[in-house]
Amino acid sequence: MVSREPLLLAQNNPLGLEERKKSTRHIARDRGAAQRTRLERTFSSYIHRQNAPVPLSIHVFKYSEASVQEFDVSTAGELRAHVAQFLDQHRNEGSQVIWVDFRGTVQEKMLTELSEIFTIHPVALSAISVNQRVKTHVFQNHQLYITRALIPPSEEEADVDQGEDGSIDFEQVAIFTGKNYLLTFQQRFTEFLEPVRQRIRFGFGPLRKMGPDYLAYSIIDTLMDGYYGVMEEYSDRLSMLEMDILHRPHRKQLVSINEIKRDLRFISQIVWPQRHALKVLIRGDSEFVTERCRPFYRDAFETSVELSGILDGYRDFSSTLMHAYLSALSQKTNDIMKLLTLVSAIFVPLTFIAGVYGMNFDNMPELHFQDGYFVCVTAMLLTAAGMLFYFFYRGWLWEDFVHECRKKWMKLEDRTKRQRFMT
Repeated sequence: MVSREPLLLAQNNPLGLEERKKSTRHIARDRGAAQRTRLERTFSSYIHRQNAPVPLSIHVFKYSEASVQEFDVSTAGELRAHVAQFLDQHRNEGSQVIWVDFRGTVQEKMLTELSEIFTIHPVALSAISVNQRVKTHVFQNHQLYITRALIPPSEEEADVDQGEDGSIDFEQVAIFTGKNYLLTFQQRFTEFLEPVRQRIRFGFGPLRKMGPDYLAYSIIDTLMDGYYGVMEEYSDRLSMLEMDILHRPHRKQLVSINEIKRDLRFISQIVWPQRHALKVLIRGDSEFVTERCRPFYRDAFETSVELSGILDGYRDFSSTLMHAYLSALSQKTNDIMKLLTLVSAIFVPLTFIAGVYGMNFDNMPELHFQDGYFVCVTAMLLTAAGMLFYFFYRGWLWEDFVHECRKKWMKLEDRTKRQRFMT
């Protein structure tokens, strides 16, 4: 039953009630500050990259089933000339595709040029320079798909961007899909899209035979395939932690488990919205995904579902490791307490003997015995040795050694019984 005495005291004492209100506000403010600190630490590397402009490089692919052109442009006017010429010649031809890949910080002047060339909605352009969740937006002249590429913590370039906490890094990728063009925006250059570029250069697969919707699918699928490599690293880390915990639990392992759980939670916040974003394209809500290409997006949706299942398994595994760590730590504490108890039990009879013969009574014949000291010490040693042997025999001391000895003894007995039976 909850006591109402503090409440009554607070009501009778307005000053105490005011202090309680201030304390409650301080607690709420501290919790909010802690939550903001965690969020800032999670996105610290991305916010740093957004605030620090990266030199822009523009890479262009023009391709069809029969030919491919690849080149770089440096100015907005040069890009306008190439794109305008291409759109005038192949505006309604889905077999001719132009892919413009922007790597770095896109300035406002360039965004204005792109809005005029591709008739991109201003709301869609604003999503390029701001951190966005994974989503799909369908506009009148194009569709926007925002996803993220995961960068494993083990990569050398991620060691600088992760910060001190070593959390996983990511790169936002914005994909604009039109009738015969595709635009990609990423703050820094990554090698995740290199397989797509190689397939365009050498004509591997149906990529050059399809339209920009298949190119968008190829990019999404390639980025999602990169998630498997990241999660395999977390699987290896969890397996190593499991062996370390079973061998020797340590407080650092608890910190590592919490870091992995945090990173897995962060990855799930990327993977789960992928399902909804892809479902929009599968349902046929976008005219920029043809019926011919829709089964490929359905395959990407199934991949996102599989990734979600793997993530759930890893998160359950990390929770299991947490319980295993606590159990191993409890077992270690029990072993220490058992050892101390055994030591105390050994010294109980020794303390009794020393206490009896340490009394200063005159009528104690043993005190005047010539060899009484040696007899007393011998009795104490024999008592301690007898207790050690008893503890060893019961398996309370050196359990592993006793277990191995009993196994060898049982094997020896079985061998002896077989020999007797054969004879």
